[in-house]
Amino acid sequence: MSLHSESRLRPRPRMDGSNAAPDRRPRVSIVICALDAHGTIGEVLDEVVADLAHLPHEVIVVDGSVDDLTAQVVLSRSWSNPAIRLVRREGVCGLVPAAIAGGDLARGDVLAIVDSRRECDSRLIARMVSRLDGASVDIAVASRHPAGGGSGLLGHNTGPCRAGSAVSGLLLGLRLTDPMGGCFVMSRSWYAGVRPWLAGVGSKILIDIGGALAARMALFLVVSLTGLLIHLMIVATSRELGAPFWLSQGGATLTAMSWNFMLHNVLTFRDQRLRGTAMWQGLLGFYVACLGGAMVSEAAAAGLHALTVPWFAAGAVGALLGAIWNFGAVQRLTWRRLTAAERARALVVSPAGPAADRSPSGLHIPIFGN
Repeated sequence: MSLHSESRLRPRPRMDGSNAAPDRRPRVSIVICALDAHGTIGEVLDEVVADLAHLPHEVIVVDGSVDDLTAQVVLSRSWSNPAIRLVRREGVCGLVPAAIAGGDLARGDVLAIVDSRRECDSRLIARMVSRLDGASVDIAVASRHPAGGGSGLLGHNTGPCRAGSAVSGLLLGLRLTDPMGGCFVMSRSWYAGVRPWLAGVGSKILIDIGGALAARMALFLVVSLTGLLIHLMIVATSRELGAPFWLSQGGATLTAMSWNFMLHNVLTFRDQRLRGTAMWQGLLGFYVACLGGAMVSEAAAAGLHALTVPWFAAGAVGALLGAIWNFGAVQRLTWRRLTAAERARALVVSPAGPAADRSPSGLHIPIFGN
């Protein structure tokens, strides 16, 4: 069983109040993931604090070290800077669970994740925060492989790192120069959106986030596939019973929509699962949301069938076109997105958190070098 505790050492009060902790909410929360980092954590803290001196900020160091050396360095800095907090974790390894633990405690509107191993220049955080404010982006990543060709890795073999980055980017489908990076910033609302989908294992949180973004789409496609199979079976059975094609297609569409709603509610949108009366109201809303998809499906299938396309091919094409329409419609009408304030409250109340704020296709990721 893992132990999760937070340690914070406040400086002795001074008469002039210069060491008093600020009451205002921090603009930026920096989560530094540390493991046996007593040799580098002090320098990282100094760089981060100096770089963000012009912004209200807090620094949360999540330490998973076996000994107390890293914690001692952090606590020594907290004497003079009350914005620095220490979180000690025992029995849990990996960058991803450390980053999630710090992210759940963070209070800032912008969340920055930094690896204490100094694989990237942590002084880029201020630039990334500025870019996040000035463009329609969700997350900004500091690349270890800038355009000039250097990696910024001290004492690391860059070949395996670049190979790992290439493979990770291919698997995630994201155009990142460094998906294995350990320094990036994201908006609070976007983190709250992907939080329920994070697996919380491993050492590369960008990989975990990428998988989280793909998870909802993958589940949607799987559910749609099962609905398609049911759709085709109903059409085939109806045809065997002598029913006209338009009636078979309509009945199959209605049945498949009901099936898809039930599975989406349990799997795809489980973080916003509807229960009781809300579920039946949601089912009606799902029918309304999918009305356009049903019309598209019916029109496409009937048109193709009239062109002598085999009934199973016509029905499949109609169902797939309807599913594409449904994916966008249900996210806007049935499982509504929460406001930013509601997401923040939900994140505090429950670790599960709310649903994703944006679809995977809406992700924009700028890349920073030196």
